[in-house]
Amino acid sequence: RETTPEDEQHAVFHRNARLFVPICEGQKRISLRFRSDGKKVRLTLHSPALKKPLAIYLSDDEWKSLSFEPCGTEGVGYLINNAGSEVSSEGGVRDRGFAEPDRGQYDVPEPVTALCGGAMMIRKSALQGKPVFASRFFAYFEDTELSLRLRHQGYGLHYCPNARVYHKHASSSREGSAFFLYHVTRNRILFLASHFPEPLWGREYRQAKAHLRHQYRLWQAEPARFPREERLFLAKVPELLDEWKRWLPEVQAGTFLMRKNRFPRIAVYNNFWDTFGGGEQHAGMIAQTLQRLGPVDLLSESDFDLAALTRHFDLDLRFCRRRLVTPESLHHGNLTAEYDIFVNATYSSDLASAARLSYYVVSFPYPLDDRPPQAAAFIDTYDRFLANSAYTSQWLERWWGVKGDILYPSVPLPREAPDPAGKEPLILHVGRFFREGHNKKQLELVRTFKHLYDQCPAARNWRLVLVGRVHADQATYFEQVRREATGYPVVFYTDLRFQDLQDLYRRAAIYWHATGLGESLDRNPELYEHFGISTVEAMAWGCVPIVISAGGQPEIVEHGKNGFLFSTETELLRWSRQVITDFEQTPSRYEHLSQAAMSRARDFSRAALQKRLLSWLAADGYPLPEDAVTVVEAP
Repeated sequence: RETTPEDEQHAVFHRNARLFVPICEGQKRISLRFRSDGKKVRLTLHSPALKKPLAIYLSDDEWKSLSFEPCGTEGVGYLINNAGSEVSSEGGVRDRGFAEPDRGQYDVPEPVTALCGGAMMIRKSALQGKPVFASRFFAYFEDTELSLRLRHQGYGLHYCPNARVYHKHASSSREGSAFFLYHVTRNRILFLASHFPEPLWGREYRQAKAHLRHQYRLWQAEPARFPREERLFLAKVPELLDEWKRWLPEVQAGTFLMRKNRFPRIAVYNNFWDTFGGGEQHAGMIAQTLQRLGPVDLLSESDFDLAALTRHFDLDLRFCRRRLVTPESLHHGNLTAEYDIFVNATYSSDLASAARLSYYVVSFPYPLDDRPPQAAAFIDTYDRFLANSAYTSQWLERWWGVKGDILYPSVPLPREAPDPAGKEPLILHVGRFFREGHNKKQLELVRTFKHLYDQCPAARNWRLVLVGRVHADQATYFEQVRREATGYPVVFYTDLRFQDLQDLYRRAAIYWHATGLGESLDRNPELYEHFGISTVEAMAWGCVPIVISAGGQPEIVEHGKNGFLFSTETELLRWSRQVITDFEQTPSRYEHLSQAAMSRARDFSRAALQKRLLSWLAADGYPLPEDAVTVVEAP
């Protein structure tokens, strides 16, 4: 009889015994320990796996080890753990074939009364919205409870001998351990109460309570009379009795199997993930924040590369998955009702939401005056409208009658503060190339740079770098911009890695942004930069911004303090000459502007976005779980 160590199994036998010793695949050596309770004895071990019998002499209270290497496979084989289960009319449960050598006796498919949870396939529709297993069972009887639940609904259970799973029996819980005794004892009564009449389970319940209370009193009076695992189990009898008292009424009321999701179901919808624009970066960062509450579905009607999205924006989307949906299921079905938290981050969307909590990320609203009244019906289905700037919020209230909460887009801050003294004579602009709509004005920037290059001698050793993706339908505009730049030091990058873009930010001395230049603010407010993520990114790396004084840009740049604002190409030329002159002749003045730009960019850090978004979620009933991972922003 073995008493130590606790993780070893023991058996007691006299004279002859047949031992089944578990071994693992590839195990080359078996070690056994023996002890005699009486006088000195000789123990002989016979096995087909031995070349010859092994003998050992044992004496009282002295453990001795016996080790050997099995030879061949005779006497070694798999034992059956479960070939389907059986449940009797009295609630008795057993594994068919348990501990039997597999000699083909269970090679015929046949109906069974219950299945083992380690290997089963279930029709999703058979669950009828209930959880697969009763979560409070945790271990033991949960698969048998499910089996009877399925049978009560008219489904058949079938054993399939061709489906094999190799399993170490009770390797985690250890049969006879305190964990095993607690959960088997507790769950057996809950199982009976769930599927058998009250006279049967009530009798078993009363008998079990009486027995446990008796054993508990004996343990209190004389704990040493019980083995260690039983002592640990009996110490938890009051807890077990309390769980019966609390949970059996739920079983009788039919609420025991009510689904309790550990995580809220979350989705972020963006139909333009594959464009890799500023709105997609903002939506991706919202998804990264939301995954701290639970897994996030990234919804889209168009296919996209999640790995590429993650790399392009340097995001951590490890708990997000791509989910492609049809327009019919999204707009005419009940798909949004599946989610507890639904975020619509699709530009110009009129999708109504049926989720428990719904946020609408407003890149910029569109006018509803010339549309039928039902076109505005989606507005009432959202709990919050998250505007990307005060500029957007102003037009949101004017066009939709909604007061938005401002959630500024964020940027990843450099891990180390850039050195303004290491800047190069580069003017940088980042933005997609397209002619219509929200045009980034690359053509105008090239023309302005040509004037600057021709008129300002100090600009002769400077270059203009234009970075941006080009969709196939915008190739004509891109070629027009390239032709305009012919003969001047203008460099184009159309497919740049995030790390290489960061290197350009680090090296560039000036950042230009001109979206909305020459447009009418009253007639076409949507053509201005609604916020300007790339401006903030450039400032975070110490670029001095010279940007248009319209849209969301004045919310980022304070004229003369951390950059400059312009309204015309003439003003763009003026402030660019001044910064170039400072860079070339008064480095300290340039470095002061660069440092101020970096300081301002920290107000738009990813940590700032996360803090603001999580505060709204907490106010709306979704506080951050205590075990959620803390996001650390780089200094």
